[in-house]
Amino acid sequence: MDLKVGSQDHRQSEFYSYRYTTRFQVGELVEIKLGAELEQARFQARKSFPEVLNEYWWLKPSDVSSLRNMPLKISDIFFYHGGIPVLVLVTANGTLTRKAQIFIKKKDEPKISIEPEILQTIESLDAKELSEMLQDQNLQIRIKAIELLTQKFPEYTPKDVDLRINYEILKGNIENLVSFGTDAVDALVERFFITTSAKEIVRILDTIIAIGPDAIPILDDIKEYLSVMASPFYAKRINWTIDQLRKLKVDDKKGKR
Repeated sequence: MDLKVGSQDHRQSEFYSYRYTTRFQVGELVEIKLGAELEQARFQARKSFPEVLNEYWWLKPSDVSSLRNMPLKISDIFFYHGGIPVLVLVTANGTLTRKAQIFIKKKDEPKISIEPEILQTIESLDAKELSEMLQDQNLQIRIKAIELLTQKFPEYTPKDVDLRINYEILKGNIENLVSFGTDAVDALVERFFITTSAKEIVRILDTIIAIGPDAIPILDDIKEYLSVMASPFYAKRINWTIDQLRKLKVDDKKGKR
């Protein structure tokens, strides 16, 4: 199928096209993105993992509770790791925080939505074509695809393993991925960094533990790029999960003696 909608190049996202440039100005009042907008921003930024996993400017879960609905003023702008724009923000109580541009929006800025022509095209797709959209480089398109699959083709499930894994994640069926073993771990880790739901994070880590010790090498690779100082929220949880998996491995060896 020759469809221009799918698999859009992530380099067309704000995260890439604004390297060494910025759409913001010093002195401007801005606010953080929340909910679906924040997940979309994290989804775009994921293509620079592990480079982007520095919580000084990654919008981590604790930032959402402390900075939501709070006016922030840009005091400085600098460029990090190959030109990623990072904004130095002054909060209402005078404290400073640094966040990547992609996680910030202007006050009263309209929400990003799927273009009407693209939406119309997606709505005309059959089940197989919609399932291919589950790997699109735009999270909103993935979400729309799963919504349409659920509504129009409730009995359909993708046969391709990668598509099926994305299908289960987008439907919120995290625990169903245990049966996919290590094939599901990369997608689960990606979702771990994208989700804004604390409960989903717990479910993701529990699912990785249920997959078993074979997941350890994949988590070890991620661990190499996570500093407890720079990325405490994510690093501590990845380290804890590895510890649980290693305990399972030891227990398994003892059981075989």
